[in-house]
Amino acid sequence: MKSNGMKMLRIFVLAILCTFAPSFAQKPEIRPVGVGAWGNEMELSAIEVAKNSETRVYAVPTSISFQENSSALPPWVSQITQISASSFAIEYLSGLPSLSGEVLNIIGKRMKTAPAETLTLSESDPALKRATSVSEYLRTVWGIAAARITAKVNKQIPKSCNCVELSATALLKPVVIADTPATATPAIIRFYSTIPSAEENPAQWSIALKQDGKSLRSPISAAGSIKPVVDWKINKEKNAIPTTNSPLKVRLEIRYPTMANQLSETVEIPVRVTKQIQSYRYETLLPFQPTEIVLNASHIAVLALIREKGWLQATSKMTVQCFGDVSVADAPTKEFGEKQRVISAQRVKALEKALGSDMPKSGYKTETAPNLTGYTPAPRNCIIIRIENPVP
Repeated sequence: MKSNGMKMLRIFVLAILCTFAPSFAQKPEIRPVGVGAWGNEMELSAIEVAKNSETRVYAVPTSISFQENSSALPPWVSQITQISASSFAIEYLSGLPSLSGEVLNIIGKRMKTAPAETLTLSESDPALKRATSVSEYLRTVWGIAAARITAKVNKQIPKSCNCVELSATALLKPVVIADTPATATPAIIRFYSTIPSAEENPAQWSIALKQDGKSLRSPISAAGSIKPVVDWKINKEKNAIPTTNSPLKVRLEIRYPTMANQLSETVEIPVRVTKQIQSYRYETLLPFQPTEIVLNASHIAVLALIREKGWLQATSKMTVQCFGDVSVADAPTKEFGEKQRVISAQRVKALEKALGSDMPKSGYKTETAPNLTGYTPAPRNCIIIRIENPVP
């Protein structure tokens, strides 16, 4: 009897295990790996986050380009509401490639906080319709009195320029933003996933990324069945880089039209944050009009600030990149591409002349019109100056 009882117990336990076994198999799985600079996969033992001291100097554009035959503010110029204007902060603009899109909000903010400052708007069209659009935005959104804004005709501005020039020394001074940007290694986190077979196809999938109980970013998700391999380019999303040493927690969820959702086990990835002040970096972007080759007032103001702060030293490493209008692939003719090279070279010469004896004795290099080899920044027509100084 005892033997029969034990046998019955084993059968009962086996039946229970068989009953629940499918539920155990219903969990999807996710496995993260790192991807190196050359595309090589590596074991993801931890995400290394390094921070460094960086100062970005933005040249405030001295003109606003409009669309041809249009007096409306162009779509590339940021337009906010009166409510948004009250919370607008210039120091939060860090990370933008340039301030071209924010120029009116910067001027509006500065005029709001400096009631004695005035602004002059110039254009070639006697009707002054474009200048009126600029003035109206500053008056309606930023509450700037019309008496503080002067519009005038300047026949020296080419009609083909389709622009409004801005004149106001204090309002156009450079924007300086100190930052401690973070960089993650590896730069790409690759997720391998498997999901159990089901009676119906998934409706949606999502990968949740959390640290300290908070989402680092909105889940990586899409409709339908998840791809076997999903890459997260972590450094492309500066606000999503982990900021503490707490582990990054990853979880995969599969949603079905009528079946119950499926959740994977939570996978933890260790994070190590270090502050590596190995050097002090400074970067500035000087925007140009398409055919402009001389330095304007805004450019000169940036160079004066660099001198004043003593950022450029004899031991500095300085790189100057000069970008033209279009890449070779986009250029309508070979002659047009060559013209861009010439313009880029002239801009570099103008910069070198303006810096004069302040140029570093060594460690200086230029990359003239590198976009002609395939890379085009936003905006085009600019000089990017990068200065790196070792820690004393």
